[in-house]
This record gives sequence, C-alpha cells and structure tokens, in this order.
Amino acid sequence: MNKIVNAIIFIGMTCSGKSTIANELSKVIPFKKASFCGYLFNYALQNSFDTKKESLQIIGQNFIEKDHKSFLFDVLEFSKPGENVIFEGVRHVVIQHEIEQLSFKTLTFFIDTPFNLRYERFNSREVDQITKEQFLILDNHPVEHEIEILKK
Repeated sequence: MNKIVNAIIFIGMTCSGKSTIANELSKVIPFKKASFCGYLFNYALQNSFDTKKESLQIIGQNFIEKDHKSFLFDVLEFSKPGENVIFEGVRHVVIQHEIEQLSFKTLTFFIDTPFNLRYERFNSREVDQITKEQFLILDNHPVEHEIEILKK
C-alpha cells in the first residue's frame, strides 16, 4: 500500500457530526473520505446482515479483534481515497496509530457533542425510534469504549 500523504481523522461518539463535517470538508479541500461506518454498512448489505447501528458495532468490533490492520486496508480499498484522506469514524487507538504510520502528516479532531443532541440526531435518521435508554446502550457498546482514550 502506498503511503498516505496527508490524513485528517475525525473521532467522536455516534451522531456527533463526524460525517457531516467530513463531507463538508471534502467539498472544499482535495481530500477523499474513508468512512468506517460506510464500509461496515456496505459489508452488512453485501452479506445480508442487519444494518442497524448495534449490528454494525458488533461487525466492526469483530474486525478489530480479528485483524485491525486488514480492517483499515479494507476500508481504504472500499473508499479508494487517494493520497489525501479524511478518515471518519475512527474508534480504536490501534487504527489511529496505523493511520499515523501510513501517513506523512496526520491531523486529528475530536468532535464532542452533547448526549441529547446526538440522541435527537440519531432518531431523526432512523425509521425506528429508540428511547434514551436504548441510545445509552449503543453509547456503551464495547466498540465505543476507546473513544474517551482517543479524546485525550
């Protein structure tokens, strides 16, 4: 795999605005987006798996536990971003470190959005509405645990 020249990483909890910011930024700078959630959603569709958030979290966690480097390369292959990449949805320290190893320059942003706003954003996107308690369960899924470490 070729070296990534420049990488921008967006980290944050579910529905914090990572994708929105990454999409807007990719319109004004010559970077292509690599989305972990986009890859997982496509993977779930291709394999007839459930595409709800909790299912995608489980699939992503399984990829991390099996071979995090292959997971990152699969996301890059799926996204075909080029030399300048916006990574959206990084949730693991090992993935952040791999991106930093692949890149000449890396800039990381943590998007910190209040729980209530994220909950409203989630329900505005989903057909099946969930309660705050159910959203809190998604927030506490093991795949989300390293986000606070990445915040630092």
